[in-house]
Amino acid sequence: MDTITLRSYGIVLARVLLGLLFIVSGFGVAFDIAGTATAYAAMGIPMATAAAILAAIIKIGGGLAVALGIYARIGAWALIAFTIIATLLAHIGEGQLPAALKNLSVVGGFLLIALGAGTEMSLQTYLSGRKSSSTSDAPAETEPSEMTTPPHNQ
Repeated sequence: MDTITLRSYGIVLARVLLGLLFIVSGFGVAFDIAGTATAYAAMGIPMATAAAILAAIIKIGGGLAVALGIYARIGAWALIAFTIIATLLAHIGEGQLPAALKNLSVVGGFLLIALGAGTEMSLQTYLSGRKSSSTSDAPAETEPSEMTTPPHNQ
């Protein structure tokens, strides 16, 4: 297996694993809006029921976007924002450092995707009929250091 293929499959696996965390927890929220709203209200979050519904939508939608590679960057940015807000609301305080650090690690994974590492072998690429640049049959673009200076017209 060549390096490009290994990288592509690794990125797909990373996208699926990151997305799965939020898809599963999003359905947990969706199937218990009342319980989630009660927990949110106890944390002082205003409009707790609306916040729980929004959380379910962001988690499921963002998780699916990332896992399937359909608007993966947008899904990653949405989940970055959600995770940072959730960390600030629920994981600051005594005994919360491990949970906060875990969330920051997840943000790091999403940041890689948001900055473009998530386009290989995505459903969006497949549906648009394009090959990703890393698996394209076209020759790689020339690096600036490898470019030659064109001859001057005399």
